[in-house]
Amino acid sequence: MFITTWKGRSFDLGKMTMRDLIKAYFTFYAIQTYLGLAFVSLILTLIFSVGWVGPIVAAAVIILLYPVVWYLLQPLCITQPIPLPMEINRHNMETYSF
Repeated sequence: MFITTWKGRSFDLGKMTMRDLIKAYFTFYAIQTYLGLAFVSLILTLIFSVGWVGPIVAAAVIILLYPVVWYLLQPLCITQPIPLPMEINRHNMETYSF
């Protein structure tokens, strides 16, 4: 898309320089899509925002709150995995509440 793909190159992280790692990171389409969506969101925020205070406060709250929520949710996700359909079929259906 925006940057050429990382074809014919080694993925040995021990032999890659920081420049190679950054280049490989930005060749993923998902990263390019995220950056594109962030850019579009920034432009739309600048167009439709009434003032600067609201977007700045929202960005500050998200920057501060996101790591805290991630830290609190991570142990829950690790200790209480979501059952997959195969696991539901192997166990008694009454043990799961839907």
